[in-house]
Amino acid sequence: MLPVFFLLASFTGFALHLGLSREPRTRARVVELLLLYFLVVNIGFNGLLTWYGHTFLADEIARKIGWQPGSPFQFEVAVADLSWGVCGVLCIWLRNGFWTATGIGSSIFLLGCAFGHIRDIVR
Repeated sequence: MLPVFFLLASFTGFALHLGLSREPRTRARVVELLLLYFLVVNIGFNGLLTWYGHTFLADEIARKIGWQPGSPFQFEVAVADLSWGVCGVLCIWLRNGFWTATGIGSSIFLLGCAFGHIRDIVR
């Protein structure tokens, strides 16, 4: 449910920013804002929230995803989530290649997590 919330928040922030901005609505500006909100909200804020969960609600999160509470994987996942969260938020100030690196790195991490969860469900 959280991924849907963050996706909707991204589009809402984008639409508000675009609607309230006095800058011309060129195609490049629209694409830039859409990507910016996706990176900051979906990768940045989501990463920070999942870091919080894996750090301060570790046992509860472990149970929800089918892992044993107290597992050391929680710390590793929390640090990975924190790193992507910080990268996503830094996209506000750092552009160009930083956006690409943030998107690729986060995608690899999240696709790997998805693969692992699907594999575990199938087993």
